[in-house]
Amino acid sequence: MTTKPSNLQKFGIFFFKTIGTSILRAWGHTLRIEGVENKPAERCIFVFWHDSLLFIPFFLRKTKAVTLVSRHYDGELIAIVLQKFGYRNIRGSDTEGGSQALKEMLENIKDGYSVLITPDGPKGPVNIIKKGIIYLSLKSGIPLVFVKIEYGKQLRMKTWDRLIVPFPFTKCKMKFLKPYFVNKEKTIEENLQEFSTYVC
Repeated sequence: MTTKPSNLQKFGIFFFKTIGTSILRAWGHTLRIEGVENKPAERCIFVFWHDSLLFIPFFLRKTKAVTLVSRHYDGELIAIVLQKFGYRNIRGSDTEGGSQALKEMLENIKDGYSVLITPDGPKGPVNIIKKGIIYLSLKSGIPLVFVKIEYGKQLRMKTWDRLIVPFPFTKCKMKFLKPYFVNKEKTIEENLQEFSTYVC
């Protein structure tokens, strides 16, 4: 975190360091996956919307991967959970620490890691992809793989991203779109437009 946490924030951090993550893990184990389509076997940059952040990392927890998490308070809570799920966390975003985060992600990719990123995080706009992931894919040489998840029963929270909260024991399906390789003959903006159209 970039600022000193309040007492409420300290409680949130304590909660997720103790029982919060265990609750999420137990919740995740109740979800019934009825189909996983086209999961890639090679390194890639897994891309998914911020509204799906609650359980996609849980389902991918056995993947050798690093995650990009903001340095803000919300990011601190997310980082605690992801670390307990087995991920390496890289802290930064397009507004703070982005250059250093990019460098660390590239180093980890060279070491054999995939990357998990929400391209509309940490604060939106909702379902709008930022060009940083295009640049990361270009520099690393590994493709972007968009991940979609569908739940049989779910709620939408009144958060900026309208976070999806599945009901315990509901059915779910995960779909991995065909890997998108950045075209070096096109500009970053052209690739961004093409990838954005592809995932939507």
